Amino acid sequence: VGTMQRRTDVELKDHSITGGKHQVEEPLKRSVAQICRETSNVKKMYIGIASGSDAIGAMERRIDEYKREEGINEMIALYKSSSQDNVREIEGALVEYFAEHKRNINRTGGGGGRDSEGPNYYVYLALRRWG
Repeated sequence: VGTMQRRTDVELKDHSITGGKHQVEEPLKRSVAQICRETSNVKKMYIGIASGSDAIGAMERRIDEYKREEGINEMIALYKSSSQDNVREIEGALVEYFAEHKRNINRTGGGGGRDSEGPNYYVYLALRRWG
């Protein structure tokens, strides 16, 4: 289910799931693989962490110059937790799993960002879609 909003030029969607790392890691890998499959209109992908009271506002604060330069036009919250450690582990696992994906534009190995304030933490997928 989830919510969707468009602020600025980026479509923001909350499709976040919750659960322990071992419950969600494989389903999240499958979700990202499905979204970014070869036949999709996704041209670039980026996996990151955001924090805040809600996913939409949290992702909106993560739109930076790098993402603008890369043409990111959609962000999807994938995972939500009150534990920053859990979110960093999930982000790291996803970044590592998709490191060789030709559309991946992550510049660090995951978990490279600054500490966040919470109260909720999100792993998101930022995309550049064409068409």
